[in-house]
Amino acid sequence: MPEVAATSTATVLVVDDEPHCRHFLALTLRQAGHSVLLAGDGIEALQVSDGYDGTIHVVFSDVVMPGMGGRELVEKLLKKRPQTRVVFISGYVDDPLLRTRIEQAQFSLLQKPFTAAEAIQAVHEAMR
Repeated sequence: MPEVAATSTATVLVVDDEPHCRHFLALTLRQAGHSVLLAGDGIEALQVSDGYDGTIHVVFSDVVMPGMGGRELVEKLLKKRPQTRVVFISGYVDDPLLRTRIEQAQFSLLQKPFTAAEAIQAVHEAMR
């Protein structure tokens, strides 16, 4: 995948079962010039992804959600969209496999609560 400059706009899929967090991220990322797709859980996120013909550059996914959690979502999403970068958002991560992949820099982690500036920086870092 070619390198994308940090100032480039990205299409970001935001997946979180907390409406407040989902909408905060959407507003923040749109104000920074990014396109945003929204989903309230993993199943909806896969439906949104399947219905979107463009590139999804980054997925912001909560780790713990009802139904399909973030790790399962990302595993399925990356099978169809291997170029998508991953930023997990969570107040805690107690999944050992996920923690290992974060430590190996395969995925990023944005700890809740986070600021608008931290969310924008996470997109820029993921796009490098």
